[in-house]
Amino acid sequence: MSPSPCEEERRAAMEANSVFVPSCESGGAFTSKQCQQGGQCWCVDPTMAAGPSGGAVTCKTSQR
Repeated sequence: MSPSPCEEERRAAMEANSVFVPSCESGGAFTSKQCQQGGQCWCVDPTMAAGPSGGAVTCKTSQR
């Protein structure tokens, strides 16, 4: 089975030592809350990545 888009982005970010490394669910989807090093967090659609929106973040689905 091939890696999910989240897993691919995570691998690439880790190889590049990026300040943002996506968090993935066990099934390969993006977790609903993403955070970069330094603490800025944002909510995403679990099926696709999205960038920071700023401010305090409370996502409606489960968080890790």
